[in-house]
Amino acid sequence: VPAMLTLLVCAWIVPARAQIAGPEVWLLQTGPPADPAGLAAAGTDAVALPSKFLASGGAGPEALRDSGLTLLATLSLDGPVPAPDGSHLPPEAVSWLSVRADGTPVEGRPCLAVPAAREALVGLARSVAPQVDAFLLTSLAGSVDGRPAWEAGFNEPVLAAYRQRYGGDPRDAAPGSLEHLLFVRLKATFVTTLARELRAAVDLPIYLAMPAEDQHPETAHRRYIDTRTLLAERLIDGVLLASDGPQDLRRQRLFTPRDIRAGLAVAGPAATTVPALERSRGVDTLLAMPPGDTDPAAWLAQFETARSAYAGQQARRQALAEAIESGELTIVVGAEPEGDVDQATIHGVGQSLRLDATTSVAAVGLYCVLRGPNAMSLPSLRVQICPDAEGRPDVANPVAESTIPPSAFAEEGPGYTWGYAEFDPPVELEADRVWWIHCPNSVAGDSSYVWRIVHGGGAYPGGHAWSRSYDYTAHDWAFRVLSRAGGGGR
Repeated sequence: VPAMLTLLVCAWIVPARAQIAGPEVWLLQTGPPADPAGLAAAGTDAVALPSKFLASGGAGPEALRDSGLTLLATLSLDGPVPAPDGSHLPPEAVSWLSVRADGTPVEGRPCLAVPAAREALVGLARSVAPQVDAFLLTSLAGSVDGRPAWEAGFNEPVLAAYRQRYGGDPRDAAPGSLEHLLFVRLKATFVTTLARELRAAVDLPIYLAMPAEDQHPETAHRRYIDTRTLLAERLIDGVLLASDGPQDLRRQRLFTPRDIRAGLAVAGPAATTVPALERSRGVDTLLAMPPGDTDPAAWLAQFETARSAYAGQQARRQALAEAIESGELTIVVGAEPEGDVDQATIHGVGQSLRLDATTSVAAVGLYCVLRGPNAMSLPSLRVQICPDAEGRPDVANPVAESTIPPSAFAEEGPGYTWGYAEFDPPVELEADRVWWIHCPNSVAGDSSYVWRIVHGGGAYPGGHAWSRSYDYTAHDWAFRVLSRAGGGGR
């Protein structure tokens, strides 16, 4: 990272969470935190603990309350369902287990179509209600034995309801067929039934944490949950969506005239959480599930540092845009993304250019977009300026290198934006020589940076595009070379 950009980012790092406005932060824990006061001081607003732990008389709730933290009890829809005292599974729980189409039970996972399974969850909630401030229903467990959860739930109450409503047998439905989607949707009615019973049993706020894709029958991998009905009937008081990317939480607020809580549930490293949070809309809560044995206090510190750094990057983007608008930075040469355009991943590509006068280059702009589910977690895009080596960039001898963070670009849906790699100090490029803007391969799995390309070679007559894999010489990448006023010319 250039020294100037580093100083700008550091200047934005602040010691107190209140200096950067943001959502409430909730921590999902399997047991009581060792230092509740420290978590509260670090910016935690609430802690969610398993109902099983609370029902068994585990210590910790008092210390949480003394630290000013809100206490939520989690109720997992994925099981196992303990006895009301939290000690163990009751003997009859074996009859609650969800079964596959061949009748094989799925260990630990209850079928909510079985009334006794719902009664056990509601009984557990009643037993811990006096200790807590709210409940958090969770549907966040992974697939069942490596298989999608919709392959389970073929219990007799579900089969009977399917026959009565649609006719036929869902065990014969092909995955992805209409019959299969009807089966997935039908099972959501039993989650709704549980929510109605829970609402009648406890007079506390109830929130739901679930994968974003499980809001729709056609995309549900774990289980479809009918959030629209849950919110419209006031059965829950908010939704926290688990997703790798940003979400628009305003949609959930359209389902009810009430004020509800809406936010994200995140399980990844703090640094990858921030871009999704900052690009989401309508978020008032962040449910953090630090991975593995990560210390929650350390995760919170990393989260605040990442938020500060992100704010610094966005401020710098704005400053660059204003400098270009005011003429402080001028576009010396470039190719604008107009006319016959296309795009390609940055897989080891370059753009040649030639300057009419020796120029002090302050920044290079690329017109790009992010592609893929993990694109916001990509390493910063490396941008090099290289001399020419027989019609291609001399990648072994770059004269300058900088980076552009993924936060500079939008996802593929919203569209392309300019991102700038700054050089501090500016790099002097001699006139009447061929220079290259070169970007090494950025593809990581199914995610990458994508650069706009202009067909025909007319966008910039002074050079052409290059690829390590394809012939791009008839085209130009959309690029800009920027110099400060008085720093050189064409």
